[in-house]
Amino acid sequence: MMKRYRVIAAEFETRVLTLEPPESHLPAPERFMQQQHYERTMFLLRSEYGEFGFEAKLDNLRLLRPRPVSVVDFHNQCLDQCRKAFVCGQYYPALTSAFSLAERMLVHLVNGLRPRYCDKSSRRALFAWEQKQNPYMALELLLAWQAIRSEVADRWLELQVGLKNRLYVNNEDLLYKRELAFEVLTQVEDIISQQFSGAGNLPWLFAVNDEYYIRKEFEQHPFIQLVYLPTSEYLGHRHQIKRVFPWEFTDIEDEIDHGISDEEFAKLRMEFCRETLDKPHVSATA
Repeated sequence: MMKRYRVIAAEFETRVLTLEPPESHLPAPERFMQQQHYERTMFLLRSEYGEFGFEAKLDNLRLLRPRPVSVVDFHNQCLDQCRKAFVCGQYYPALTSAFSLAERMLVHLVNGLRPRYCDKSSRRALFAWEQKQNPYMALELLLAWQAIRSEVADRWLELQVGLKNRLYVNNEDLLYKRELAFEVLTQVEDIISQQFSGAGNLPWLFAVNDEYYIRKEFEQHPFIQLVYLPTSEYLGHRHQIKRVFPWEFTDIEDEIDHGISDEEFAKLRMEFCRETLDKPHVSATA
């Protein structure tokens, strides 16, 4: 087929990259523009997080990385709440909600993929999962199904192994530590960016400029069909963006419908974009 699934990432957070005032050595026009952007960012953050203890909140926000792009909407919504709790100094809620989000992602994958893997080799493990939804069982199933990357499974395992030491400690003061909440939040963000990202260097994605597409060989993989295809658009290389939020495209059908490689598709897409000056659109939360 001449078409590929274009990944439509909902949004991403970039304000953590603009939390410092402009440097004094910059040329005056550039420094003026950056200063305006900085002041606007500070105004919006004060409106969102409140004036009380704002400097401490700003320090917490500076510690965070840009929020990872996920193609799964509930990841973005729940992670946003985890991050806001952390920024506001609510470290225990940030800690526990990050753990809960990680487990919820496992449940979502196993329950979503189980109808596709009801063979004999999986029945015993699935029966054990039904009796007791244990995260270790979930990881065992997902690895057997080749539904998650091994390095991502390691990150999930690190979370589960450390759960007892982090949440069930004798010294309850540790539960309210900034460092502990930040550590867990960072691990969950790593899982999202390495398994559910709408961009970046993942085995099933290839890039054309700033656009990301599903590789042809992965289109029939159950994980891709469950997670990526519901938020992707099946488009030819001559498509154009008509509108964003909601996304709409115009797509010129090819007269000859034949198979091409991902590399050929990327080459045709780049040529078409150059011809039409169709610039990639990326949504950002400013």
